[in-house]
Amino acid sequence: MGRTQNHLAWAIALAGLLLAGCEPDEAVPGTNALDSSSFDMGDVRDQESGFDILHDSTTALETDISLCQPPCDLPNAACIDGECRCAPGYHNGDGARGECVPEGSCMEGYGIPEGQTECIPVKEFCDETDPCELVTGWSEGACLYENEVNGTLCETDTVDVCADHFECVDGLCEPVWPACADDLRPVLLVHGVNGSSENFETMTDRLIEDGWPESYVFAFDAEDPSWGCNVDNAADIRELVDDMLETTCHSRIDIVAHSMGTMSSRHFINNLGGLDLVNTTVTLGGMNHGLSSPCFAPEFLNICVWIELCESGDFIEELNAGDETPGDIHWVSIFGTEDSDVPNSSSRLDGAENIEIEGAEHDGPNGLLEREDVYNEVLRVLQYPCW
Repeated sequence: MGRTQNHLAWAIALAGLLLAGCEPDEAVPGTNALDSSSFDMGDVRDQESGFDILHDSTTALETDISLCQPPCDLPNAACIDGECRCAPGYHNGDGARGECVPEGSCMEGYGIPEGQTECIPVKEFCDETDPCELVTGWSEGACLYENEVNGTLCETDTVDVCADHFECVDGLCEPVWPACADDLRPVLLVHGVNGSSENFETMTDRLIEDGWPESYVFAFDAEDPSWGCNVDNAADIRELVDDMLETTCHSRIDIVAHSMGTMSSRHFINNLGGLDLVNTTVTLGGMNHGLSSPCFAPEFLNICVWIELCESGDFIEELNAGDETPGDIHWVSIFGTEDSDVPNSSSRLDGAENIEIEGAEHDGPNGLLEREDVYNEVLRVLQYPCW
Protein backbone atom coordinates (compact mmCIF):
# COMPACT_ATOMS: atom_id res chain seq x y z
CA MET A 1 0.00 0.00 0.00
CA GLY A 2 1.47 3.41 -0.92
CA ARG A 3 1.85 6.40 1.36
CA THR A 4 -1.20 8.20 -0.07
CA GLN A 5 -3.35 5.13 0.46
CA ASN A 6 -2.10 4.85 4.02
CA HIS A 7 -3.05 8.46 4.72
CA LEU A 8 -6.49 7.88 3.23
CA ALA A 9 -7.02 4.78 5.35
CA TRP A 10 -5.93 6.70 8.42
CA ALA A 11 -8.41 9.51 7.74
CA ILE A 12 -11.31 7.07 7.15
CA ALA A 13 -10.50 5.23 10.36
CA LEU A 14 -10.39 8.48 12.33
CA ALA A 15 -13.73 9.61 10.93
CA GLY A 16 -15.28 6.27 11.85
CA LEU A 17 -13.93 6.56 15.33
CA LEU A 18 -15.46 9.97 15.87
CA LEU A 19 -18.85 8.90 14.44
CA ALA A 20 -18.87 5.88 16.72
CA GLY A 21 -18.61 8.16 19.74
CA CYS A 22 -15.26 6.84 20.94
CA GLU A 23 -13.51 8.77 23.68
CA PRO A 24 -10.83 11.14 22.30
CA ASP A 25 -8.00 9.23 24.02
CA GLU A 26 -8.89 5.87 22.46
CA ALA A 27 -6.35 4.89 19.82
CA VAL A 28 -7.18 3.55 16.40
CA PRO A 29 -6.29 -0.13 16.31
CA GLY A 30 -2.83 -0.60 14.86
CA THR A 31 -1.71 2.92 15.81
CA ASN A 32 0.38 4.50 18.56
CA ALA A 33 -1.39 7.20 20.62
CA LEU A 34 0.53 10.06 22.27
CA ASP A 35 -0.55 12.23 25.15
CA SER A 36 -1.77 15.48 23.58
CA SER A 37 -1.16 17.54 26.71
CA SER A 38 2.35 18.38 25.54
CA PHE A 39 1.21 19.77 22.17
CA ASP A 40 -0.20 23.12 21.22
CA MET A 41 -3.28 23.51 19.06
CA GLY A 42 -2.58 23.57 15.36
CA ASP A 43 -0.41 21.75 12.87
CA VAL A 44 3.30 21.12 13.40
CA ARG A 45 5.71 20.52 10.56
CA ASP A 46 8.74 18.48 11.60
CA GLN A 47 11.69 20.72 10.82
CA GLU A 48 13.97 17.85 9.83
CA SER A 49 11.62 15.77 7.65
CA GLY A 50 9.04 18.33 6.60
CA PHE A 51 6.28 15.82 7.49
CA ASP A 52 3.06 17.38 8.76
CA ILE A 53 1.82 16.17 12.14
CA LEU A 54 -1.85 17.02 12.65
CA HIS A 55 -3.09 17.53 16.17
CA ASP A 56 -5.18 19.74 18.40
CA SER A 57 -5.71 20.13 22.14
CA THR A 58 -8.61 17.69 22.33
CA THR A 59 -7.58 14.85 20.04
CA ALA A 60 -4.64 12.52 20.75
CA LEU A 61 -1.90 12.51 18.15
CA GLU A 62 -2.08 9.25 16.21
CA THR A 63 0.32 7.81 13.69
CA ASP A 64 0.08 4.74 11.50
CA ILE A 65 2.78 2.40 12.79
CA SER A 66 2.82 0.58 9.47
CA LEU A 67 4.65 3.57 8.01
CA CYS A 68 7.69 2.73 10.14
CA GLN A 69 9.83 -0.35 9.77
CA PRO A 70 10.45 -1.70 12.30
CA PRO A 71 7.13 -0.55 13.79
CA CYS A 72 7.24 2.57 15.96
CA ASP A 73 5.99 1.47 19.37
CA LEU A 74 8.04 3.69 21.72
CA PRO A 75 6.16 5.88 24.22
CA ASN A 76 6.13 9.57 23.27
CA ALA A 77 7.34 8.74 19.75
CA ALA A 78 5.80 9.35 16.33
CA CYS A 79 6.28 7.87 12.89
CA ILE A 80 7.57 10.82 10.90
CA ASP A 81 8.37 10.46 7.24
CA GLY A 82 8.66 6.71 7.64
CA GLU A 83 11.03 6.95 10.63
CA CYS A 84 10.33 6.45 14.31
CA ARG A 85 11.27 9.71 16.05
CA CYS A 86 10.60 11.43 19.34
CA ALA A 87 7.48 13.59 19.12
CA PRO A 88 7.72 17.39 19.36
CA GLY A 89 8.59 18.43 22.92
CA TYR A 90 10.52 15.18 23.49
CA HIS A 91 14.05 14.02 22.77
CA ASN A 92 16.22 10.95 23.14
CA GLY A 93 16.76 10.37 26.84
CA ASP A 94 19.94 8.37 26.40
CA GLY A 95 21.29 9.68 23.12
CA ALA A 96 20.51 6.39 21.39
CA ARG A 97 16.71 6.45 20.92
CA GLY A 98 16.20 4.18 23.88
CA GLU A 99 13.38 6.30 25.26
CA CYS A 100 11.73 9.62 24.42
CA VAL A 101 11.62 11.96 27.40
CA PRO A 102 10.54 15.61 27.76
CA GLU A 103 13.06 18.17 26.53
CA GLY A 104 15.56 19.11 29.26
CA SER A 105 15.32 15.74 31.02
CA CYS A 106 17.14 12.44 30.54
CA MET A 107 16.81 8.77 31.35
CA GLU A 108 18.28 7.52 34.63
CA GLY A 109 22.07 7.54 34.51
CA TYR A 110 22.18 10.22 31.81
CA GLY A 111 22.45 13.99 31.94
CA ILE A 112 23.02 17.07 29.83
CA PRO A 113 26.40 18.82 30.34
CA GLU A 114 26.33 22.59 30.62
CA GLY A 115 26.21 24.20 27.19
CA GLN A 116 25.00 21.04 25.45
CA THR A 117 21.59 19.65 24.52
CA GLU A 118 22.07 15.89 24.19
CA CYS A 119 21.87 13.31 26.98
CA ILE A 120 25.09 11.44 27.71
CA PRO A 121 26.11 9.14 30.59
CA VAL A 122 26.64 11.23 33.73
CA LYS A 123 29.89 9.43 34.49
CA GLU A 124 31.35 10.95 31.35
CA PHE A 125 31.06 14.52 32.62
CA CYS A 126 30.45 14.41 36.39
CA ASP A 127 33.63 14.39 38.49
CA GLU A 128 34.42 11.38 40.66
CA THR A 129 37.48 12.15 42.76
CA ASP A 130 36.58 10.45 46.03
CA PRO A 131 34.69 7.30 47.05
CA CYS A 132 32.02 9.50 48.59
CA GLU A 133 31.52 11.21 45.25
CA LEU A 134 29.67 8.30 43.65
CA VAL A 135 27.74 9.70 40.70
CA THR A 136 24.13 8.61 40.97
CA GLY A 137 22.28 10.89 38.60
CA TRP A 138 21.58 14.32 37.23
CA SER A 139 18.76 16.73 38.08
CA GLU A 140 17.98 20.32 37.16
CA GLY A 141 21.40 20.80 35.62
CA ALA A 142 23.38 19.42 38.59
CA CYS A 143 25.25 16.16 39.05
CA LEU A 144 24.06 14.12 42.02
CA TYR A 145 26.39 12.15 44.27
CA GLU A 146 25.81 9.85 47.17
CA ASN A 147 27.60 7.39 49.41
CA GLU A 148 26.68 5.16 52.29
CA VAL A 149 28.64 5.94 55.43
CA ASN A 150 28.00 3.76 58.45
CA GLY A 151 24.68 2.73 56.99
CA THR A 152 23.53 6.31 56.31
CA LEU A 153 23.00 7.53 52.77
CA CYS A 154 24.77 10.80 52.05
CA GLU A 155 23.78 13.00 49.15
CA THR A 156 25.26 16.13 47.62
CA ASP A 157 25.06 18.06 44.37
CA THR A 158 28.53 19.56 44.60
CA VAL A 159 32.09 18.26 44.58
CA ASP A 160 34.73 19.88 46.80
CA VAL A 161 38.00 19.43 44.97
CA CYS A 162 39.92 20.16 48.18
CA ALA A 163 38.26 17.40 50.18
CA ASP A 164 40.59 14.69 51.40
CA HIS A 165 37.55 12.60 52.23
CA PHE A 166 33.92 13.03 53.22
CA GLU A 167 31.84 12.44 56.29
CA CYS A 168 28.11 11.94 56.48
CA VAL A 169 26.56 14.83 58.43
CA ASP A 170 22.77 14.91 58.74
CA GLY A 171 22.44 12.84 55.60
CA LEU A 172 24.77 15.03 53.53
CA CYS A 173 28.29 14.37 52.32
CA GLU A 174 30.43 17.04 53.97
CA PRO A 175 34.04 17.53 52.80
CA VAL A 176 36.84 17.03 55.31
CA TRP A 177 39.91 19.03 54.34
CA PRO A 178 43.34 17.41 54.49
CA ALA A 179 45.51 17.90 57.54
CA CYS A 180 48.37 20.40 57.55
CA ALA A 181 51.11 19.38 55.13
CA ASP A 182 54.67 19.02 56.42
CA ASP A 183 56.00 19.68 52.95
CA LEU A 184 55.90 23.10 51.27
CA ARG A 185 52.87 25.13 52.31
CA PRO A 186 51.38 28.21 50.64
CA VAL A 187 53.19 31.41 51.66
CA LEU A 188 51.66 34.86 52.13
CA LEU A 189 54.00 37.87 51.81
CA VAL A 190 52.78 41.07 53.50
CA HIS A 191 54.43 44.44 52.81
CA GLY A 192 54.77 47.40 55.14
CA VAL A 193 53.64 51.03 55.13
CA ASN A 194 54.07 52.74 51.73
CA GLY A 195 55.02 49.36 50.29
CA SER A 196 53.56 46.91 47.80
CA SER A 197 53.86 43.33 46.63
CA GLU A 198 56.76 44.43 44.43
CA ASN A 199 58.91 44.68 47.56
CA PHE A 200 58.93 40.86 47.64
CA GLU A 201 59.96 40.22 44.03
CA THR A 202 63.42 38.95 45.01
CA MET A 203 62.08 36.69 47.74
CA THR A 204 59.29 35.40 45.47
CA ASP A 205 61.81 34.39 42.80
CA ARG A 206 63.96 32.63 45.37
CA LEU A 207 61.05 30.69 46.83
CA ILE A 208 60.04 29.47 43.40
CA GLU A 209 63.63 28.48 42.64
CA ASP A 210 63.69 26.50 45.88
CA GLY A 211 60.64 24.46 45.00
CA TRP A 212 57.53 26.43 45.88
CA PRO A 213 55.01 26.26 43.06
CA GLU A 214 54.32 29.71 41.68
CA SER A 215 50.66 29.18 42.59
CA TYR A 216 51.70 28.75 46.25
CA VAL A 217 53.31 32.19 46.64
CA PHE A 218 50.84 35.01 47.33
CA ALA A 219 51.74 38.67 47.89
CA PHE A 220 49.34 41.02 49.65
CA ASP A 221 48.65 44.54 48.35
CA ALA A 222 46.99 46.92 50.80
CA GLU A 223 44.15 49.01 49.41
CA ASP A 224 45.71 52.13 50.94
CA PRO A 225 49.36 51.34 51.72
CA SER A 226 50.14 54.85 52.96
CA TRP A 227 47.24 55.78 55.20
CA GLY A 228 45.18 52.61 55.57
CA CYS A 229 44.37 51.13 58.96
CA ASN A 230 45.92 47.87 60.08
CA VAL A 231 42.53 46.57 61.18
CA ASP A 232 41.23 47.04 57.62
CA ASN A 233 44.32 45.44 56.15
CA ALA A 234 43.87 42.49 58.51
CA ALA A 235 40.31 41.94 57.24
CA ASP A 236 41.61 41.93 53.66
CA ILE A 237 44.35 39.50 54.66
CA ARG A 238 41.70 37.14 56.03
CA GLU A 239 39.89 37.18 52.67
CA LEU A 240 43.13 36.49 50.83
CA VAL A 241 43.99 33.62 53.18
CA ASP A 242 40.59 32.04 52.52
CA ASP A 243 41.28 32.29 48.79
CA MET A 244 44.71 30.73 49.29
CA LEU A 245 43.31 27.76 51.17
CA GLU A 246 40.62 27.19 48.56
CA THR A 247 43.02 27.59 45.64
CA THR A 248 45.76 25.34 46.99
CA CYS A 249 43.62 22.85 48.93
CA HIS A 250 45.78 23.34 52.02
CA SER A 251 44.42 23.73 55.52
CA ARG A 252 47.22 26.00 56.77
CA ILE A 253 49.58 28.64 55.38
CA ASP A 254 52.80 30.45 56.38
CA ILE A 255 53.20 34.22 56.62
CA VAL A 256 56.27 36.40 56.00
CA ALA A 257 55.56 40.04 56.92
CA HIS A 258 57.76 43.12 56.70
CA SER A 259 57.74 46.29 58.80
CA MET A 260 54.16 47.47 59.55
CA GLY A 261 52.83 44.43 57.69
CA THR A 262 53.62 42.47 60.85
CA MET A 263 50.98 44.47 62.72
CA SER A 264 48.26 43.72 60.17
CA SER A 265 49.27 40.06 60.10
CA ARG A 266 49.30 39.70 63.86
CA HIS A 267 45.91 41.39 64.18
CA PHE A 268 44.54 38.87 61.67
CA ILE A 269 46.03 36.00 63.67
CA ASN A 270 44.87 37.29 67.06
CA ASN A 271 41.40 38.50 66.15
CA LEU A 272 40.21 37.10 62.81
CA GLY A 273 40.71 33.36 63.09
CA GLY A 274 44.32 33.17 61.98
CA LEU A 275 45.39 31.05 64.94
CA ASP A 276 43.91 27.98 63.26
CA LEU A 277 45.05 28.85 59.74
CA VAL A 278 48.73 29.77 60.14
CA ASN A 279 51.58 27.35 60.79
CA THR A 280 54.62 29.67 60.80
CA THR A 281 54.80 33.47 61.06
CA VAL A 282 58.01 35.32 60.18
CA THR A 283 58.35 39.04 60.91
CA LEU A 284 61.12 40.99 59.16
CA GLY A 285 62.00 44.27 60.86
CA GLY A 286 58.54 44.13 62.37
CA MET A 287 56.97 47.09 64.15
CA ASN A 288 55.73 44.66 66.76
CA HIS A 289 55.89 47.20 69.59
CA GLY A 290 55.21 50.32 67.55
CA LEU A 291 57.26 53.48 67.21
CA SER A 292 57.65 56.58 69.34
CA SER A 293 57.46 59.26 66.63
CA PRO A 294 53.80 58.67 65.62
CA CYS A 295 52.80 59.39 69.21
CA PHE A 296 53.66 63.05 68.63
CA ALA A 297 51.32 63.49 65.68
CA PRO A 298 48.66 66.18 66.31
CA GLU A 299 45.47 64.55 67.54
CA PHE A 300 43.28 66.72 65.32
CA LEU A 301 44.78 65.03 62.25
CA ASN A 302 43.22 61.75 63.43
CA ILE A 303 45.27 59.65 61.00
CA CYS A 304 44.49 56.00 61.64
CA VAL A 305 47.86 54.52 60.78
CA TRP A 306 49.71 56.99 63.02
CA ILE A 307 47.37 56.27 65.90
CA GLU A 308 47.93 52.52 65.49
CA LEU A 309 51.72 52.87 65.21
CA CYS A 310 52.09 54.82 68.47
CA GLU A 311 54.01 52.57 70.85
CA SER A 312 51.87 53.64 73.80
CA GLY A 313 48.56 53.56 71.95
CA ASP A 314 45.61 51.22 72.35
CA PHE A 315 46.32 49.22 69.20
CA ILE A 316 49.87 48.25 70.21
CA GLU A 317 48.79 47.58 73.78
CA GLU A 318 46.05 45.22 72.62
CA LEU A 319 48.33 43.58 70.04
CA ASN A 320 50.82 42.59 72.77
CA ALA A 321 48.47 42.01 75.68
CA GLY A 322 49.02 38.70 77.38
CA ASP A 323 50.93 36.31 75.12
CA GLU A 324 52.83 38.06 72.31
CA THR A 325 53.12 34.76 70.43
CA PRO A 326 49.81 33.00 70.99
CA GLY A 327 48.71 29.55 69.91
CA ASP A 328 50.83 26.76 68.52
CA ILE A 329 52.19 28.85 65.64
CA HIS A 330 55.93 28.84 65.00
CA TRP A 331 56.81 32.51 65.66
CA VAL A 332 60.05 33.89 64.22
CA SER A 333 61.28 37.50 64.32
CA ILE A 334 64.23 38.50 62.14
CA PHE A 335 65.79 41.97 62.37
CA GLY A 336 68.99 43.73 61.30
CA THR A 337 71.50 45.57 63.45
CA GLU A 338 71.65 48.43 60.94
CA ASP A 339 67.88 48.95 60.72
CA SER A 340 67.43 52.71 61.11
CA ASP A 341 63.65 52.63 60.61
CA VAL A 342 62.50 50.15 63.24
CA PRO A 343 64.42 49.65 66.49
CA ASN A 344 65.38 46.05 67.25
CA SER A 345 63.57 46.44 70.57
CA SER A 346 60.32 46.93 68.67
CA SER A 347 60.93 43.90 66.48
CA ARG A 348 61.69 41.41 69.25
CA LEU A 349 58.82 39.19 70.34
CA ASP A 350 58.60 37.41 73.67
CA GLY A 351 58.30 33.69 73.05
CA ALA A 352 59.48 33.88 69.45
CA GLU A 353 62.67 32.68 67.81
CA ASN A 354 64.45 36.04 67.59
CA ILE A 355 67.20 36.17 64.96
CA GLU A 356 69.60 39.13 64.67
CA ILE A 357 71.29 39.67 61.30
CA GLU A 358 74.53 41.60 61.60
CA GLY A 359 74.69 44.64 59.30
CA ALA A 360 71.24 44.19 57.75
CA GLU A 361 69.21 47.31 57.01
CA HIS A 362 65.44 47.74 56.94
CA ASP A 363 65.07 47.66 53.16
CA GLY A 364 67.02 48.15 49.94
CA PRO A 365 69.78 45.94 48.47
CA ASN A 366 71.26 45.47 51.94
CA GLY A 367 67.85 45.15 53.52
CA LEU A 368 65.91 42.34 55.11
CA LEU A 369 63.92 41.58 51.95
CA GLU A 370 66.92 41.11 49.64
CA ARG A 371 69.90 39.88 51.63
CA GLU A 372 70.69 36.23 50.97
CA ASP A 373 71.54 35.42 54.60
CA VAL A 374 68.14 36.71 55.66
CA TYR A 375 66.44 34.65 52.98
CA ASN A 376 68.31 31.54 54.10
CA GLU A 377 66.81 31.95 57.58
CA VAL A 378 63.35 32.46 56.09
CA LEU A 379 63.80 29.36 53.95
CA ARG A 380 64.82 27.32 56.97
CA VAL A 381 61.90 28.26 59.21
CA LEU A 382 59.29 27.92 56.46
CA GLN A 383 60.13 24.22 56.47
CA TYR A 384 59.19 23.76 60.10
CA PRO A 385 56.77 20.82 60.49
CA CYS A 386 53.11 21.27 61.27
CA TRP A 387 52.32 21.95 64.88
